Amino acid sequence: MAWDTDLNGVALEIARTNANPLRVMAGPGTGKSYAMKRRVARLLEVERADPARILAVTFTRNAAGSMVEDLHALGVAGCENIRAGTLHSFCFGLLAQHDVFNYLDRVARPLLTFKKSGVLQYEANAMLDDLNSTVEFGGKRENTKRIRAFDAAWARLQSDEAGWPINPLDRQFHNALTGWLRFHEGLLIGELIPEALRYLRNNAMAPARTAFDHVIVDEYQDLNRAEQDLIDLLAANGTLSIVGDVDQSIYRFRHANPDGIVSFNNTHAATHDESLDECRRCPTRVVAMADHLIRNNHPTLQAERLRPMANRPAGRVCIVQWPTIEDEAAGLRDFVVRLVNQEQCPPGSILIMTPRRQLGYAIRDRIAETGIAVHSFYHEEALENEDAQRAFCLLTLLANPRDRVALRWWLADGSDSGRAGAYARLRQRCENSGEHPWDALSSLADGQSQMTYVRALVERFRELRQRLQALQGLDLPALVDHLMPADLAGCTVMRGAALLAIPSQTMWRSSSMRSAAPLRNRRCPNIPITCG
Repeated sequence: MAWDTDLNGVALEIARTNANPLRVMAGPGTGKSYAMKRRVARLLEVERADPARILAVTFTRNAAGSMVEDLHALGVAGCENIRAGTLHSFCFGLLAQHDVFNYLDRVARPLLTFKKSGVLQYEANAMLDDLNSTVEFGGKRENTKRIRAFDAAWARLQSDEAGWPINPLDRQFHNALTGWLRFHEGLLIGELIPEALRYLRNNAMAPARTAFDHVIVDEYQDLNRAEQDLIDLLAANGTLSIVGDVDQSIYRFRHANPDGIVSFNNTHAATHDESLDECRRCPTRVVAMADHLIRNNHPTLQAERLRPMANRPAGRVCIVQWPTIEDEAAGLRDFVVRLVNQEQCPPGSILIMTPRRQLGYAIRDRIAETGIAVHSFYHEEALENEDAQRAFCLLTLLANPRDRVALRWWLADGSDSGRAGAYARLRQRCENSGEHPWDALSSLADGQSQMTYVRALVERFRELRQRLQALQGLDLPALVDHLMPADLAGCTVMRGAALLAIPSQTMWRSSSMRSAAPLRNRRCPNIPITCG
């Protein structure tokens, strides 16, 4: 199919213009993704652009995969070589490169964490224990707020120095935080963008600065200032096309900078504008409600911000209130059963949105009881349970026993204090001697060296070695069954994800790329462990 087949109006202009930069203001359901995909198709078909030099930045991995799949469906040759993904995934790849590591003296190993009851959980929890072990910075909740404040400063580019601490205590905390991260060869998710930006700003000859001839950005209004500056650097030697809608920005709590798309023309000379405001996705009543809400934010505005597509059905809107969470969960369950069984709606076509995880879990559980396939998208869920955290930590250390972050979490597990005092002594020894914590603990566990007040750490380490030894040689299905058994409720979500991933690993190639073996013959690699 040719790039311009069935294209007309604004969508055609978006796809065919050579204007640089291009800003597309597009409301929900107006066909912006469709138009931008056709723009990429024209670059490949007509301009003969090198697909490897096209960067398509999307807000989610699913959106990136959808773009490539749709281009495949159009028959666009080379589309699989487009660099499509999230900006965080791009920065992770950049920071993982050897020359970048040497420059920044950081390791692109993000901490797995989430926030619960105002406190960072899982791998960051042990970090919070350690930060308070030598200096009293405050409770975990207060220090979580400090870390979030530093994230905000990085995201908003309030300073070129990450963290932007002002008062002496915050500065001391910031130094302790970055010191912990450097020693443990870890990185906060919030550091990915500013660290990549710092590297590219300070290295004019970095290959990434001239790697792309065309940069296309979706959902630009949801990027923060640091991300928007990074995009400008990546597009400095090529064309830049952005698409978004200030009225759809819902991530201010994550420091998004929607004003960036409004003022884009002030900082980018010769900006060419196109606009899409006809919603093709939703029924007319839903579009009218959305437009009313949007215009409520623009009291002086008379014209519509979003128009319904002609000949669309009116749609159905139900406003229902329930007295309790359980009543609401049961009521939505009954409504979903009716949609699926009586109105023949596929379960995958039903989306339930809720502002609270507690309510989301209750709705999911009630629907699951009926046998209807249901899935929740709270990323914290997989690792909320301690059994799941323990299983994932063991899996991490089985793959890489020298992962310092995972090792630190294991040593802290089961202790209210995270064994922070004993670990501070171990860390001091490692910093003085240059030893890796695994090697220092191995020496202590095998009686080759001695330290006082670290007995609890050594016992925990001996247990770790025994657990890892038991996992060696297991094939992938057996490994999943061992770490995440079906009867362990806390591992249900992670087990489900692992089982879904196994089919994609049914065949593997040896390092020589000359032989392949079925899944049941694939063994976990041997690792240097001796049981003490």
